[in-house]
Parts: sequence; C-alpha cells; structure tokens
Amino acid sequence: SVLPSSLPVNTEFNKVVFSNNASHTDIFFSGLELTHYNFILADYSFMQFSLSVEGDEPEIRMAFYPNPMSEADDLSPTSPQETILIFEEMFNKGEINYDELSQALSEIDVNISTPIIRYDVSDDQFKRITHPYAHLHLGLNNPSRIATNKIYTPLFFTQFIVRTFFYDSWKNCNSSDFELEIEFQRIKNNLTPVSDINYCELQKGLLNIT
Repeated sequence: SVLPSSLPVNTEFNKVVFSNNASHTDIFFSGLELTHYNFILADYSFMQFSLSVEGDEPEIRMAFYPNPMSEADDLSPTSPQETILIFEEMFNKGEINYDELSQALSEIDVNISTPIIRYDVSDDQFKRITHPYAHLHLGLNNPSRIATNKIYTPLFFTQFIVRTFFYDSWKNCNSSDFELEIEFQRIKNNLTPVSDINYCELQKGLLNIT
C-alpha cells in the first residue's frame, strides 16, 4: 500500500504513541491496524512521512516502525515471517477477516531487536544544543536526540533504514562496484544542509550524524 502524499495526523494513533505506557508492540499494531503508514514492507514493518510548513520553515517527521515479531526460535517449525505469510494468504483468500488477521499477528512471539527510528526537523521546538533542529530518535520513551547536519528526504531516510537494518537484502541487490553505496552517497551529498544558525560550532563539535 503506497500513499505518495504527506501522512495526515491520526488522533487514534497519536493516543497510543504519546501514552506513557505504550510499548513498541502496542504502537506497531496500532499503526498496522489503522493503516497509518505511507508504505509497508514485506515483513510488515512500515514507514511514515509527514511534512508541514510553518511560515518558511518545514516541520518534518519520518519514522520507521520495525516488526517486533521474533525470528529467534530455531525450534519452531516455521519462522514468524513464514507464519505472517500464511495468515496473509488466508486473509487474501477471504478465509479470515482483518480483525482475525490482526489478532493472529498480535499473538506471535516478540523479541524486539530493532528499535523504532524517528527523524524530526522542527524550528518551533529547536533549542540550541538541548533540542537539535534536525535529529534522530532511537527507541521508545527515552530522550535520545542525535543531531544531523542535513535535512533528510524520504528517499534518503528509506535508504538509511534499508542499509542499516535490512543489510542482507541491500547486499544482495548491490554489485561488486558498490553501486548502491555510490547512489546512497550521491543522494546524501545532495541533501540540504542545516544552516549555521541551527547547527552552531559547539553542536558541530559534538557527536552527530554527518
């Protein structure tokens, strides 16, 4: 499923996301059941891209919600990903409805190894050093903010996620000349830099993603 435009606010999803008690699994299944994503991957992980403009400044939010279902149980006759495909086929054949599909998926064991990744650009929330203008959040319910010196695009964010968390697939699509890395570098070099006003000399000297 692909939505080429900016993802609108979904109040039901936000209730879950901003709940202090929400887990990775709660948030993942909320987004999945509400179809609140721009596109969904083969393993049911999904991506969200939102853009708004306040005056001349963009407000950007991009997020990756990895599937929390475990692949760790080697004694299982089928892997969680194979189980997902079985239930998906049953749903496509009309043998189960969407609620039954969601329930079946929610009962698969979880073993979270990949964190939720969120990228934010916000002029309104910017505070020198303490709240970087452009930054990555890693995981859930923590104050992590890793500053970036570039304004990410959906394409670059997606490439970053795929190369980082789906490296086997990335490697299998690559060539001996590392064409994917060359393209990744080209797109990175064409990103808009964060201005010196929002990325000061002190920030540049800290641990950032550049």
